Amino acid sequence: MTHKHTDIREKHILGPDTRLQVVRANDQDERDWLRPGPICPELEERQITHCGIMNAAKPLEIVRHQQGGTYFMSCLEGKGEVLIDGLWRQVSGGQACMQPPFIQNGFRAKTKKPWRFCWVRYEDGKADAPIASPHSPVLGDFHGTPLCHAIEGLMAETTLGGSAIAMRRWVNLIHGYVTHFADPFRSQDRLQAVWQAVQHDLRGDWSLERLAGAAEMSKEHLRRLTTQSLGRTPVQHVTHLRMHYAANLLATTSLGLAEIAAQTAFSNPFSFSNTFLRWTGCRPSEYRRRYQSADSAAVPLAED
Repeated sequence: MTHKHTDIREKHILGPDTRLQVVRANDQDERDWLRPGPICPELEERQITHCGIMNAAKPLEIVRHQQGGTYFMSCLEGKGEVLIDGLWRQVSGGQACMQPPFIQNGFRAKTKKPWRFCWVRYEDGKADAPIASPHSPVLGDFHGTPLCHAIEGLMAETTLGGSAIAMRRWVNLIHGYVTHFADPFRSQDRLQAVWQAVQHDLRGDWSLERLAGAAEMSKEHLRRLTTQSLGRTPVQHVTHLRMHYAANLLATTSLGLAEIAAQTAFSNPFSFSNTFLRWTGCRPSEYRRRYQSADSAAVPLAED
């Protein structure tokens, strides 16, 4: 189920019926909902800032316009909605969602019925390599019970003052489950080759017909495999790759909108700007300013 992108503002609403448990890497974040969580320094070895388990119910709604790191959520039971590519989409038990940093991220409960999920939050700026690649699934099938048990184990070990060795084992297990989900092409070499070709030619006319031809399969088969693997249709994933590349150009170069639009196959900067807004939740110029404010080494702002 997909809902239209309407007025999406920064929010943090838990509500009286939502319960959570959390374990955190340090005490630097003083938000009220994090303070009760025990501290496990070993989380920082995997660039994890916090992880936990939430039993959510309406009116839970959390929206971040510039999530600082990768956010992974595994739905254990019930259902809720997650904000993906500017649209609210349903996530149910047996599914997971992964959102990369520096884009719009949100989730909300739509009913009073129990919605249970666990999460892992990374701080990618400290990592040697990003947790989520451009080809990581945004939404996909995932059996989250083992991850949930690993988080529970880490919480128990941390609360009881366990050894660093034991806590490190739990942390590595948690990280392993997340990175396993982040690699969707373990046995799908043909899909990997198609998306690598798109990345090397983002200006190209990548219609569904051309994508299916490159994958040597029918359009319907490609659509089914891509939706299963990535949580997007093939054409949506082409747009995602273009927006991902555009965001990188905005953050690391001084190119103006016209040049970035041309490099990502848009006929004019207005069309590009509107698509970027829908996909990320902010205009290109705003994205560049936000990124610069978070990174003192950012390049000078170019005229848009």
